Amino acid sequence: MADIAVLGAGVVGLSTALNIQKLLPNVKVRIIADQFYRETTSYGAGGIFLPTTEEIPGVPEKILRKWCRGSWEFYSSLALSAQAAETGHEVAHGYVPCKKRKEKILLPSDNYYNHSQHLLTMLVGQYDVVVNCTGFGSKRLFNDNKMTPVRGQLLRGYKLDHEWVGLRPSRTPVRLEKETLQLQNGNLKVVHNYGHGANGIALSWGTGLEAAKLVKEILYNSHVSKL
Repeated sequence: MADIAVLGAGVVGLSTALNIQKLLPNVKVRIIADQFYRETTSYGAGGIFLPTTEEIPGVPEKILRKWCRGSWEFYSSLALSAQAAETGHEVAHGYVPCKKRKEKILLPSDNYYNHSQHLLTMLVGQYDVVVNCTGFGSKRLFNDNKMTPVRGQLLRGYKLDHEWVGLRPSRTPVRLEKETLQLQNGNLKVVHNYGHGANGIALSWGTGLEAAKLVKEILYNSHVSKL
């Protein structure tokens, strides 16, 4: 059984972990993060589905459409299902403030671990693939200086009950690719999926689908190379 680690427990990390488990039901998926649920930026996001090429520069339109389609099919199916009242999804024109937010995680609770220092070297030999969904953490863990903070989408014309301020991890372009890191104690196979900015929820399921496919490619190629 292959072991997969997903770094990051925001909406991108959770969506990616669920898609890996759906695509590869026989692998073991663990989420490693320093913040969970209410502590994440995703918890305060409005969840508006309005991605555009202007807001997501650097991504070819064909690829962006594929990500959007994957997310839209998933979210709209939830909105039109019997689960809509539980998940808080609805299809509407314009902006609709969400008054109820619930998150349902389908992975076993013992698959969550907090990360510590020297995380990457600790993961070498422990996991077949590591999926990086750390957002701002990528600047420190992977020396990505393209990361910049942006504000989330604002709702205008509504009376605010309270204000929740969270800066979204943005990158031009969104990074969705595989890489092999050469570390002091060995190689680490990584799939990156981060930098969605203010469109994290809108794109999370679509990019999670693609990230899961990249994980499958790595596992397949590793298996073939051993034959």
